Amino acid sequence: MKMRLFLLASLVLVLLSLSIASLAAEWQELELGYYNIADFEALVGSPIESFHEAPMLAELVAAGELPPVAERLPNDPLVQIPWESIGEYGGTIRYSEFTIDHDHYTRHFLDTHLLNLQPNDAFHWRSGPYLGVTQPGIFSDWSTSDDARVFEFTIRDGLRWSDGVLVTTADVEYYVHDVLLNADVTPVMPRWLRWGSPTNENVTTVEILDDRAFQVIFENPYPAFLYSMIRTAYTTWPNLFRPKHFVSQFHRDYVEIEELLPLMREMGYDSEDDWGTFYGDYVGQAPTDGGIINLGERAIGYPTLAPYVTVSVRETGDWAFERNPYFYMVDPAGNQLPYIDRVQRRYIAESEMVNMDIIAGNTDFQTQFIRIDDYPLYNRNEDAGNYYVMPVKAWQHHLLIYIMNYVPQDEKLRALTEDVRFRQALSMGLDREQIKETIFMGFGEASQFAPPKDSEYYEEGMGEAYAEYDPQAAMALLDEIGLVDTTGDGYRNYADGSVFRLPLEFYVVTPAAIPGVELAERYWQDIGVQVDAREVQGSYFWMLHGTNEHVATVWWADGPQLLDPHFLGFNVHTPQWRTWHLTNGADGIEPPEWAKQLLRAQDTVESSADADERLEAGKTIWRLQQENLPVIGTVVDPRTPFVYSKDLGNVGIAGEFDFFNTMILDGFTQWYFASEARR
Repeated sequence: MKMRLFLLASLVLVLLSLSIASLAAEWQELELGYYNIADFEALVGSPIESFHEAPMLAELVAAGELPPVAERLPNDPLVQIPWESIGEYGGTIRYSEFTIDHDHYTRHFLDTHLLNLQPNDAFHWRSGPYLGVTQPGIFSDWSTSDDARVFEFTIRDGLRWSDGVLVTTADVEYYVHDVLLNADVTPVMPRWLRWGSPTNENVTTVEILDDRAFQVIFENPYPAFLYSMIRTAYTTWPNLFRPKHFVSQFHRDYVEIEELLPLMREMGYDSEDDWGTFYGDYVGQAPTDGGIINLGERAIGYPTLAPYVTVSVRETGDWAFERNPYFYMVDPAGNQLPYIDRVQRRYIAESEMVNMDIIAGNTDFQTQFIRIDDYPLYNRNEDAGNYYVMPVKAWQHHLLIYIMNYVPQDEKLRALTEDVRFRQALSMGLDREQIKETIFMGFGEASQFAPPKDSEYYEEGMGEAYAEYDPQAAMALLDEIGLVDTTGDGYRNYADGSVFRLPLEFYVVTPAAIPGVELAERYWQDIGVQVDAREVQGSYFWMLHGTNEHVATVWWADGPQLLDPHFLGFNVHTPQWRTWHLTNGADGIEPPEWAKQLLRAQDTVESSADADERLEAGKTIWRLQQENLPVIGTVVDPRTPFVYSKDLGNVGIAGEFDFFNTMILDGFTQWYFASEARR
């Protein structure tokens, strides 16, 4: 039997190679991206005659454990144009991750986008709301009404979950009505469901048209909906879908609570009143990105639309994935994607150990959280580690920013952080040219936090605002505030003579965090500011954040993000201001007028159907940043290393395309190992 399966798999490979050899070259003339199959065939002038699959799946078909590939694919599979060449099937790809409670790669290779952003050198999945070309994804068709109130979407015909069950609008209806609008499970519904409501009540309607089509209808115009729901970091199917046939078996509206109580008690929930919390913990998250951490072994068997399904989740942090036999994409030759069979995550305890894995050849790709100042180290060891390294654009236009909580619990600290002169002084106390050379190996441009200079929002002087290294001017501002050295120890004191220290808790959310903090300590010490810097775990930082006990920290940020809720929108550094704005003053702390103006301008960008009005609002956002420095930037457009195995195809060409590192990761489905590569 095994010999028969081997011969069949070999025959599949031969037929596949013949198919590739005979494939017309017209697809190579198409722009990179994603095409509905009918559009693809019309553009190349010939049909895809047949579909092909990985040998590991062909064996399962031969054994009667899977239906043929043509029955597993949608009726209109999505065609992905390879970046360089048609790939080959097989192999296990490995990577290292140093965070036990998060993963920065699964959000890319497990992402399945509702709509795709066409790959190019200017945009990526965090680009601004009106930038780039939108292409099909899970949705084969979509439309927006002229008044930006009605959005209609059509699910790809014949799309299936990873267990073979058809995806329908019932999955959308279930998630919206039974989960998002169920207060027991979702106490605070998503903003899009209450868009335009002054009281934060549900005013958005989701209307099911048929098994594949539905509309999202807003009370007020919401032109940024495609951006906020479809084309941001959170663009994947869990935003609108859940596999109803699977998750509803844990929902009290579908199953008697008495049937659920034994499982609930196993999970530590003794009362039926705890059902909503139980549901959220047990199946509330999907098996993508952070959901795997929450689900643990429950991620195994949880139906997904991703190219890979979870097959192992160990408490040690090591995870394993295998190809989804029902994945909906093909290449121009009709080969079902992805090319690579398996993905293996290896957890390591310290970020510094990633470099050891790279040099030893124990990882096939790395880019997040490795630093450009380690580029010479990577370059010297390319042959020994069997990899290439290329400096590419980081999706974060600013890999090092400094931010502060403007309403900390300490009243004397609050008076300082709220004073724009204090922020100006800290900004002018930074030597950005040295930061560029020391941390970023000379890549990028010393700059204040600002939009890219080729952006329509950029105005003269935005990148230069309080960005010149001028310690004398910085010290003069601190004197003016009343921070002076009254003890002669070189450090400034409050006006009442008490000791002043600037607390700075951080975790390695950006690869520049540790050297960025070390340089800031040195520069700010030179102007008399004593910094109490402390590296903490991410969970501890967010605990401080939740109790409003954090003060200063370091982060990274994406320049073009007009609707950025984290930095320009204050969610990370001063969440009390954002809460006040989102609750119309019912909660949180009232911001000063300039911050209110900035938040209102973000609202305009989201809500106005007038392009000119949106443009002016975007400029207002950045003018307010220039004048008030809620974010202190350092270097714009630095580079980050992208390390990848010499055995991988359809990766290195991205350097010639000048893609962002995250865009390279988003192309994971068409990466492949060459024939002679490790299997």
